[in-house]
Order: sequence, then structure tokens, then C-alpha cells
Amino acid sequence: MRARRIFVVPANSHRERVYFLNEGSQIQVDYSVDTGAELIYPLHIIIAQGKERFTEWTANLSVHNATLSWRIVHGIGTVKQSIVSSSDYYYVAVGNLNDQNTTVTLDFRIRAAFYDTTGADYACSPAPDSPCTYRLPILGHNAVVLSSGSTVKQRPDSDDEQQVKVKLSYGPRWIVFVTGSTILAVILLLLYEVMSALLGCCNAGGTTSGGGGDDQRRTSLLAAGSKEGEEASLGSSYDSVSDDGGEDVEGGGNYDEEGRRLCVVCCDARKDCFFLPCGHSATCHACGTRVLEEGDGSCPFCRRKLKKVRRIFAV
Repeated sequence: MRARRIFVVPANSHRERVYFLNEGSQIQVDYSVDTGAELIYPLHIIIAQGKERFTEWTANLSVHNATLSWRIVHGIGTVKQSIVSSSDYYYVAVGNLNDQNTTVTLDFRIRAAFYDTTGADYACSPAPDSPCTYRLPILGHNAVVLSSGSTVKQRPDSDDEQQVKVKLSYGPRWIVFVTGSTILAVILLLLYEVMSALLGCCNAGGTTSGGGGDDQRRTSLLAAGSKEGEEASLGSSYDSVSDDGGEDVEGGGNYDEEGRRLCVVCCDARKDCFFLPCGHSATCHACGTRVLEEGDGSCPFCRRKLKKVRRIFAV
């Protein structure tokens, strides 16, 4: 690449150009300083790698240990520099320590080591009406090299240059989205099934053990009631619960099937309790409680002294 630049370097300041250069590149700068100006201090040209080095040099233009090349220039001459490592920023700058502006003409000649694209999977020269399109492989690494070429014309009498703009865009690969969404849905479904199976086993185990506990409590309750009424019942048993209907008939009541199931006290609610120690079932739990606590405390059938009222649960 070759380009000419005419710089007007301000007093006590500098002007610079920035380049991206690969390892193995070479840069040559032919300079020509305006001899009409009376300069107290000579100009100098530097080549610096990276922003940090360049910033360090701009803090003190006379310092040269932060640059790759530092040359005092006057008249006409050439500066050359070989590039030993790739960098996004290589600065070529002219420093002016005088109290007046100075004009310098620079001819840049750069030999850059470009990438070898002979083995590329795809190559294209885009145009405004014919963009390049390439389908990237799903697996593996991909690299894209963009080159502006050598047809960009630049005005030698101006710092402005024609800019080459490239728009790089990516289109969605719908098959990847659909496949990924399907795999994610399957994983979530399997996870749901596993959690449901685990929770189902836990609930089943809890229900089984809970049912056993209820049976044990009911057995203990009946056993306790039976033990408490062993001495007082004298032959009474829980079989009398099923014989309540016969006792109602003997007592003179001519009830139908539904009537025999009603409480003999309120005649509204169904019989849902039995008395201890006799074991008769004659009232609802509310009336049985009142008979035990507020009445004479005796069974309506056998008139035995009551100790407790137990509720009957239908299973």
C-alpha cells in the first residue's frame, strides 16, 4: 500500500496515522520537511506499537524509549521499520517542539503480510446489489477475513480518504432453534416424570403408614372402652349397636327403616355414637353428650350409669 499525506503539525504538538499490521509487515516513510520555516528544534518521527506506548510518548515528545523507532528529521529522508508482532494499533507520528506550525509531507509505503486465503471454503467480492452469503457450518471454528483491496483512491493533497464500509450480519438458523427447543422440552418432561414418580412413592408410603395408625388408634379406643366397662357391663357387648332397632320395636315404637336410624332424643339427627360401658347406640353425639353431662347420666335403654360417649365414624 502506498499513500501520501501532507501534515501541518501544530506548535508543541503532533500529528499521527494509525495502521493495523500483521507480523512480518514492513513500513517505510519518506519524509520532506518544509525548508522555508526557521525551526529552532528539529522535528522527529516515531513509530509506536499500541495505545499505551503512544500515550506515553505524547506526554513527553522528546522521550524515545517507549517507541519502536524515534528519528530526528530535517530536510528529506526515509524511516523504515519491520513489524515483529501483530497489533491493532501501530502509530506513525510527527512531533513538533517548536512554537510555530510546520508542514511535513509523508509518503507511506507498507508491505503487509496478508492471510493465505487459497484454501478458503468460500470467497466473494461483495457489491451493493449483490451481497455475499455463506452458510456457516454448525460444528467447528469459523473465521472470516475482510479485505478492502488496493483499488481505494485517495487524494494526495488532503487527509481525507475514501472509506470502505462493510456490513456483516447473521441470519438465524431455524433448525438449530427448533432442535434445541425440542431437546429442552424432552428434558423437562423427563424431569417432571421422575419427580412425579418420586413424590407418588412418598405419598403412597405416607398414606399407608397413616392408615395403619388410624386402625391402631381405633383398636386402642375400642379396647380401652371395653376394658373400662368390663366390670360394669356384665355381659353387654358392641353387638347391641346392631340390635338397637329390635329394642326400639320392643319399646313400643313402630318406626320404619329410616326412623330406626334417628336419635331417640331429638328425632332429627342420625345415631352416630355409643355409650360406655353398656355399648348401646341410641342418640346422636350432641344429645349423647348432653345426656352424659347435663342429664341423669344413664343410658336411655338399660339405664346403666354412663362413663363416656364415643362417636361412630362410617368408613
